[in-house]
Amino acid sequence: MRLTGNRATSKLEADIFTLLDYVLGPGIQDFQVQLGNRRRRIDMLFPLTDTSALIVEYDGAHWHLSQEATDWEKSRAMSAGWDQYRNNIVVRIREHPLDPLEYLDVCVPRRPSPLICTRLTLFHLLHAGPRLFDERVKRIVDFLGASPRPLARDEVNCDDCWNEANHVMPPDLLVPTLRRQRRRADPVIEHAVEPPDEVPPRGFQADIQQEIPGL
Repeated sequence: MRLTGNRATSKLEADIFTLLDYVLGPGIQDFQVQLGNRRRRIDMLFPLTDTSALIVEYDGAHWHLSQEATDWEKSRAMSAGWDQYRNNIVVRIREHPLDPLEYLDVCVPRRPSPLICTRLTLFHLLHAGPRLFDERVKRIVDFLGASPRPLARDEVNCDDCWNEANHVMPPDLLVPTLRRQRRRADPVIEHAVEPPDEVPPRGFQADIQQEIPGL
């Protein structure tokens, strides 16, 4: 069964969180907090210190199209923080064709996989984000370098992220594109033995021939 709409987005967010939590965690998903006079839901939160956190939001194209002002206002509020976390880094993962709202925002292809969202977010943090703790940087580099799946240039919208990939990933995993070429038609295989001129009747046809000779 294929998930669509909000259910598909929620499943994707959960999978992205699982991967990011492995590298940056422990984190919190679906964090509820009071920001100003509104109760807000934060997709993913990863504490950095006792007073600061990395906040990751996923913006699916279907739900966030033409919502730039609302998304930007929420980013500003999350960055300013609240009682517990008062100085936060906010990264929005924006699905194509959504444009980034801030320098730290990450653009991902349409209908992305959790892995490509995680990869591009981590590559972006390596070059664009404030320096994280050495321990986290090492975990990011180890995770990105250990993945056996190729990364295509046409998946990476940011030149600096692609440069980071060239430093971190094995060269043979960096490819121009992942689009599969159309397969050629299989060649016709001729039979080595010619089929018989007459095929013995079977089933219903055989029964009729027994009842009506000469059919």
